[in-house]
Amino acid sequence: MAIFNKRPLFTACILYLLFAVIGYFAPPAIKIVTLVFALIVAFSFAILKFAFKKVGAYTALCVIMSSLMVALSLFSSYRYFNVYADSIEKYHNETHTIEALVTSNRTYDANYSTYNVTVRRIDGKATDHKAILNCTYASELEPGFLIIANVSAEDFDSDITKMSMHSDGIFIQYTSADDASVLVTDEDDLHPLVMLSELNTRLSRVFRAKLDENTAEICAAMLLGNKNRLGNVVERDFSRAGASHLLALSGLHVSIIMGMLMLLLKKLRVPTKAIALILIAGSIFYLLLTGVKISAARSVIMVLLVYLSLLSSRQHDSLTSLSFAGAMIMLISPCSVLDAGFWMSFGATLGILIYVPFFNDLIGTLTGKLGNKAKLLKPVTTVVSALIAGVFALIPLIIVLFVFIKQISLASVLSSAVLAIPAYLIILFSLLFLVFSKIPFIAFVIAKVLSFSARFMTGYCAEISKAENIVVSLNYPFATIATIALCAAFAYSMIKKSKNMFRSLIPFALTLIFFVGAMCVYNYSEKDTVSVYYANAASTSDMLVISSNGESIICDIGSGSNNSYYSISDAVSEARSTEIRAIILSRYTRRHVSSLYNVFTNRKVKELWIPYPSNDDDYYKMVRIVEYAERYGVAIRVYRDGETLCIFEDTHITLRSYKIDRSVTAISLVSIDTPKERLVYCSPAFNETEEESIEEINGILADADYIIFGNKGPKTKTDYSIPSDNKATLIAFSDETRAAYYKESSERPISYSLVTDHCKFCLND
Repeated sequence: MAIFNKRPLFTACILYLLFAVIGYFAPPAIKIVTLVFALIVAFSFAILKFAFKKVGAYTALCVIMSSLMVALSLFSSYRYFNVYADSIEKYHNETHTIEALVTSNRTYDANYSTYNVTVRRIDGKATDHKAILNCTYASELEPGFLIIANVSAEDFDSDITKMSMHSDGIFIQYTSADDASVLVTDEDDLHPLVMLSELNTRLSRVFRAKLDENTAEICAAMLLGNKNRLGNVVERDFSRAGASHLLALSGLHVSIIMGMLMLLLKKLRVPTKAIALILIAGSIFYLLLTGVKISAARSVIMVLLVYLSLLSSRQHDSLTSLSFAGAMIMLISPCSVLDAGFWMSFGATLGILIYVPFFNDLIGTLTGKLGNKAKLLKPVTTVVSALIAGVFALIPLIIVLFVFIKQISLASVLSSAVLAIPAYLIILFSLLFLVFSKIPFIAFVIAKVLSFSARFMTGYCAEISKAENIVVSLNYPFATIATIALCAAFAYSMIKKSKNMFRSLIPFALTLIFFVGAMCVYNYSEKDTVSVYYANAASTSDMLVISSNGESIICDIGSGSNNSYYSISDAVSEARSTEIRAIILSRYTRRHVSSLYNVFTNRKVKELWIPYPSNDDDYYKMVRIVEYAERYGVAIRVYRDGETLCIFEDTHITLRSYKIDRSVTAISLVSIDTPKERLVYCSPAFNETEEESIEEINGILADADYIIFGNKGPKTKTDYSIPSDNKATLIAFSDETRAAYYKESSERPISYSLVTDHCKFCLND
């Protein structure tokens, strides 16, 4: 294929992107050394060409341009990640006074609110960095407000959140504990970001005022990139259906809007060069209006290069435009190296540009032989072309998904083909609706088209989302090998000179066969294993994740806070679960209402198992939880204390609660039984229960193979006195103090695992 042949700018830009990735992981010293070496190479070839005439002009151009792009990439990475980011990191975990501009709302709820802000001063020192302001209350701040706030500065809670925020160029978050700590000093309505954000909001209100809620939010998201009110459920369903790219502004959106504008200008007989200038201005305005989304920026830069080629009357090369757009985005925003959306957009477009033209030409050749009959096959060839584009967009996407998300939807290719037409209609008619919303009859007709298309898209994605195992995990030990092989195959197909396209696809087929075969073997070898992950998020919040064959059960022991569920997200991913079979609550708390709502809207949960309420307060909490569960299609099962529940074919779980006199919080005892082994979770102070309960607990502990002494429940200063004949060979503790205390008081040597994040136990089925 040799796509690098006679494309020096394409080659240089690809190297820029490659070294942007290398630069993110490389130590600062390596970056500097490599940067200097690249400059020496560029200088050497310049001397060889212009002073000694030892190399050809084309070779010198390629090497010099590539070396300079490598040096620029490493310099940009060093300046951003080793100078700028480090200068912000020093403020973590401290309290500061900041002066900032609120640029946009991020999230808003009755109990909290979050904003994007630009910090102008911190502790009186001038600065200029983006940040997130978390208010632990319902704040009334608005975009454009200038504020002074006394806040605590923190890093992000998880690696996933950190990567997501860093991809937006945000390296710090501030927290305001009460509204008295934030003072509004002035307004800056004329700030460009605020003005464009307000214009975007006003246009979104046009949809919300005259369309039903679902249609309005789909239109605002797909035309304006405004997903503030779209809802987690819709985004979750689109993601599981492999159609989330339709909600992200991309080449499809930009080309439709600019295509409509071009068609209008041609009808008005505007000169070609004037059209190009107008489209350049329109593309830039649309990019700014929609918040400079990375995928849209890539598309807009590519479109600008097309329009510039019209102005200069030169031939346009799509691959060069794509690589140049990617390099420019990375140069302007080095943090894009962490943006999954950027790499998905770039990779999918690259796959389409490399492979699809060949197959479209092949389809054209085959249909050309049919003559006039080919017109009858036009709908079929259109669908086939869409499927081919989806397949070849997926090749580089798998690499990106493995690195960032660790899962893939099996319906992605089908969804791209099925939803292409309704997506096109929504983008096109949303724009027309904004233009004709004041004309009742035309607005009515357009609204009907939009409503039908939006219902079809959301309904399709909702149905696909319900399908069993529609999303497959890529979190396998051998997935790294498969991904490297896929990268090598992709690079080989781009470099190798071959006229036979089908031959270049052989490495991809072999990689796919290897991955599927290894996955089948691995799953078969693990089929009799039950994995238990214990996560200790806080002093009152313990979680157990029980998994087998890619299915996960979450046992919530404790307060049920959001942090508790965040703490087990890595465990669920490690268990290769793309959906949660069931969540089991050991008790009711007020926090469960909000935390379970967040889980239901972000993850696919099949069932919720809840204890029989012991009083009126528990009953009312249960009613709220059941309402949320039924809204999101989660089945409900009520169990009684001590009831044995079957979680997998030969694996059972039993939850028991025991009262103690000095505390209203009960002791929890959870036993997980397979035919061969038993793991028991036990709360502190278990030996302060009634004598009958102590005997029952000791009997359960005596039969345990593994014991976890957790955090949930009242603490104790007494010994963890378990029967001397206990056969447990591994004991896990939630903190060092209790581990040391037990070890000192035990008469026999023990081994234990101290929980810092989560620890894993494997039980033989």
